[in-house]
Amino acid sequence: MDNTQGEQKIRDRMAVMADAASLLLLGGAESFRIEETIEYIGSAIDLPVTCIVTLTSVSISANQIIATKVIKTRLSGFNLQTVDDVNNFSRRLTSHDMNFDEFKIEIQKLKKAVISFKTWEKVMAAGMVSLTPLLVNIASPSAYLAMFLVGAIAYFCFNQINKLSLNTYFSEFIGGLMIGLLAGMMADVFPKLGMHNIIFGAIMPLVPGLAITNALREIVDGQIISGIVRSIDAVFALVALSLGAAAGNFIIKFALGG
Repeated sequence: MDNTQGEQKIRDRMAVMADAASLLLLGGAESFRIEETIEYIGSAIDLPVTCIVTLTSVSISANQIIATKVIKTRLSGFNLQTVDDVNNFSRRLTSHDMNFDEFKIEIQKLKKAVISFKTWEKVMAAGMVSLTPLLVNIASPSAYLAMFLVGAIAYFCFNQINKLSLNTYFSEFIGGLMIGLLAGMMADVFPKLGMHNIIFGAIMPLVPGLAITNALREIVDGQIISGIVRSIDAVFALVALSLGAAAGNFIIKFALGG
């Protein structure tokens, strides 16, 4: 009976560790860092484990008993706030500033209500990011305003479509389409702004730069499969974004008879 209770306790702890790994993975953390974090957590609670992470699954095996916990996930975006929270809890656990029961409670809280910024905050941030390419050039206030508006509106459309989860890359296509349409309309009304400059700035919030960076870091670290899959995902997102912008540009030119 004692052995059965001991094994069940180990499995319960592995389930919590799998939830933590899943939150890190969905938050956009690198695979090798997730594996290291989970194995550090196991060492801190005297439960040595082996963790294997891909972009779509988490597998944790206990070294003390024959037990494996597997969680299937899906390709997701990035939530660095969640990654930071889980990392903070794991550090507190490994430094013995928090016991495992407290760690479990915090992980369950994050699992039930993943911290995210409000939509208007994301839209405003996207508008500000759209201004960055022109910081190295001299531009008129009207150009900055145009890039801010196009970037903010395109990101809002991208965000709303992404919530529906209609298709993995459909939201990127819609975001690019809105950029092409709005940039074309503004360039027609204000020719001095330059349509290509507006597109170049407004597209920046939707470019998967962090995904590309993480993919390269994983490949360099030897996580070849995860790195390649993340790279392909980023390339497909870029293709969808580019096709959307090109389609929007074509529609505007056709509508204006140009």
